[in-house]
This record gives sequence, structure tokens and C-alpha cells, in this order.
Amino acid sequence: MVNVEGVRCRALLNTGAGSSYASAALLNLLAKRDYRRETRRVEMMLGTVTREMELCTINVLSVESDLNINVDVTKVEKHELLKLYLHQN
Repeated sequence: MVNVEGVRCRALLNTGAGSSYASAALLNLLAKRDYRRETRRVEMMLGTVTREMELCTINVLSVESDLNINVDVTKVEKHELLKLYLHQN
């Protein structure tokens, strides 16, 4: 469990990952922020897609420890990932 700028939620933290993702549903609950658009390569189990995506920085605070980090995340919506998958097939 983590606290993302006042919103308590579950997170998978992988410090070795090449990219970080956050759901649009979570990001829409946070205070208004500036997004930057970048072209990103999204690799999935069955293929790769290159597309323009929104990125922002969020603060993640562990509920059970003193971990407090700023993370650059790519905003994703569940249906967008499904479209990316279907587009490859």
C-alpha cells in the first residue's frame, strides 16, 4: 500500500524497470498537473507499439515505511492498452 499525493492505493514498485506506469483513473484523482507528451515505445508480451503518450511526475509515499520517492510515470488507460494489443494482431 502506498499514498500517492493523498490517495491510498496499491502499487507494484520495481526499481529495475525501464518505465513506470500509472492508471489514468488514479492520476485523474490527483490535483491538476502539467503533462508532457512524448513518443514512447510500449513493449508487451505479444508485440511493440510506438505512440505519443502523456507523462508526469507523482510523489509516492509508503504507508508502512519511510519510503518517499518522486516517480516519472506514463499515464495509461486500460482500454488504451487493449487497443494497443489488438492493433498488433
